[in-house]
Amino acid sequence: MIDNYKLQKLIFVLLILLFPAGAYAQSNPVNAFGFELGMSKDNAKKKIKSAGKKMVSNEVDTKDIRTIVFDGLLTEAPVEGIDNSKTELEFFDDKLMSYSLIVDYDNDADYGKLQDEFIKYLTSTYGDPQDSSKMLSYRIWKWDLQDTRLVFSNNSSSNKIRLNYIYKPLDQKKVAKEIEEKRRGGKEENPADQMFKDANYSKPKFYNY
Repeated sequence: MIDNYKLQKLIFVLLILLFPAGAYAQSNPVNAFGFELGMSKDNAKKKIKSAGKKMVSNEVDTKDIRTIVFDGLLTEAPVEGIDNSKTELEFFDDKLMSYSLIVDYDNDADYGKLQDEFIKYLTSTYGDPQDSSKMLSYRIWKWDLQDTRLVFSNNSSSNKIRLNYIYKPLDQKKVAKEIEEKRRGGKEENPADQMFKDANYSKPKFYNY
């Protein structure tokens, strides 16, 4: 029996597969609310400590991947109305590969206001999204920047908004290492996990399932 989180993630992947991302040029490196993508884990932890934030989770997923979570944001919120939020940082090889701002909302009225504020902020910063789509409980907007993939999404079944910045060079490095490990007889990777972050949201060609 597939658990609820994996089911929601699979639906999200299927939705992205139906709406492939376009391309958008961005010459300046993306700074995700005080964290520079690609920065070292130690420097990120120093920023968290100096800002007076307390890590609520610091977990090792594999020998190369670590996830750190803390309540709130490091910097001022990009939009009004964010009362209950957390920041999730994912590191690969001790460098920041993914930044996620996760916001809980209480009702549809709160979501409508937050959605409008976020879309206004994102379009003024990065231009119009390449794609916007909807399936079941998910609504998704996507930007494909030069070195960064940006996904803004809402899951109405869990009342969560998620703004995810993914650093492509590290993500590609992780994929290459997984493929090499598989060729050497390493463990089988879950293709849905990679499609969730992959640049073109398609099945990596070396995965068979």
